[in-house]
Amino acid sequence: MNTIPVYEKCFTPSEANLMLPLIKRIVDDIMDAGRKMRAIGRCRSPDASLVAKYKRLSDRLEEYIAELADLGCTYKDWGFGVGHVTFPGKISGQPVLLCWKSDDPEVAYYHLYEENYAGRRRIPAELFPA
Repeated sequence: MNTIPVYEKCFTPSEANLMLPLIKRIVDDIMDAGRKMRAIGRCRSPDASLVAKYKRLSDRLEEYIAELADLGCTYKDWGFGVGHVTFPGKISGQPVLLCWKSDDPEVAYYHLYEENYAGRRRIPAELFPA
């Protein structure tokens, strides 16, 4: 049976959008570190300096992910291509994940917990202040 996780924070679309400047900076850092780690991982024979660099990047990546978690959101793009972040929220009283990806201008979509990004839907306009 699928259970919906309990989160301390439940975001409105407006609250999620207010956080975007900070979220964008963190996601840029995550994607940069992730891409660099992937490049090092493709090296056939990494030397000690590359291994050390990979470890530093991995430690930073963990810090960035923790920073997002402390804000109440979750990073979802482990391919480091679109920077997908989710924010727990409610639409019509139903728990959902508000979702944003790094090339979206705002948080304007959501999906149900049991769905993924491919099942996203537009947040109803009435949930945004005029």
